[in-house]
Amino acid sequence: DGRLLAYVADDGVHVFDLDTRSTITRFNWQDPSWSLSWAPTEVAFAPDGRTAASGHRDWVRLWDPLTGAERMAFRMLDWVRSLAFAPDGSVLAAASSPLSEGRTTVKLWDLERQQEIGTLEWEDARERPVGPFAPKGVPLAGPVVRFAPQGGLLAILRNTHVELWEVVRGDGVDPSRLGELKH
Repeated sequence: DGRLLAYVADDGVHVFDLDTRSTITRFNWQDPSWSLSWAPTEVAFAPDGRTAASGHRDWVRLWDPLTGAERMAFRMLDWVRSLAFAPDGSVLAAASSPLSEGRTTVKLWDLERQQEIGTLEWEDARERPVGPFAPKGVPLAGPVVRFAPQGGLLAILRNTHVELWEVVRGDGVDPSRLGELKH
């Protein structure tokens, strides 16, 4: 409904109520295998505003933005870089990549069934930012994923180009690459 704002800080994800101008909850997660809290890297709201997703190192956590109660979690292969909900809220796309060269992964999750329904992977030399304001030699944070407003198309920004993937729902997801746009 547009009254909540979530932002990432070193101590977790803060959810701010724009009407009352106050923080209503903070969500952080401690990795039991490390005894450390990992600062979140990304946050996204579901279209209905009742679920938030956040990336914490190689974990994606889904939780209630009003109470901070965790609903589900799943593991990625590397650092979570981008999260996007499908317009109907039924699928979450999560992109991850390592801190240096290696495999970049986009996973699609059916949130109702709580299961992975598709994976896209590729090996990358570490991509670099481009454009007049990109510092030379600074690695790009990682791929960015976004769904089209109608929901059947997933765009993946990979620094120098955008790949377009058709997401076909059924018993699973059959992503088909439609092409790419280069700048």
